[in-house]
Amino acid sequence: MVASTLIDAFIRWYMRRQVRRVLRLASPAGGAMLKPPSPAAGASYLLYLHVPFCEALCPYCSFNRVRLEQGLAARYFQGLRSEMRTYAALGYRFDAAYVGGGTPTVLPAELGSVLRLARELWPIRSLSVETNPNHLTPEILALLADCGVDRL
Repeated sequence: MVASTLIDAFIRWYMRRQVRRVLRLASPAGGAMLKPPSPAAGASYLLYLHVPFCEALCPYCSFNRVRLEQGLAARYFQGLRSEMRTYAALGYRFDAAYVGGGTPTVLPAELGSVLRLARELWPIRSLSVETNPNHLTPEILALLADCGVDRL
């Protein structure tokens, strides 16, 4: 019994170590970021933004999502906006954006700042956002319309 507990503990330790090593997010050799592809004539690119937060985790949903936690979500949105600026500075260009989740409309003010930034950084012509019917309040719909959302 003791041996099996020690073996289980060792396996857990080893697997956590391997996962941390594999998932370590490091810049490519020399610190160079991935440059955007050369634009092909007539090519258009879609930006996908993922907002993984939900008020409740539905048992049927297989998407990458977590239960909403205000502090974590605030840091996530801040990081998302920072990453968007990084990709714009590298020369990436998008003319359409799709925001999925989770439930992107779970924090409307944060979502609004992300959508406005996307339109500021790129010539977004089409903007789609996933939502839940309980979020279709006049206030949230007005925010989405003000941000240029043309598809729910």
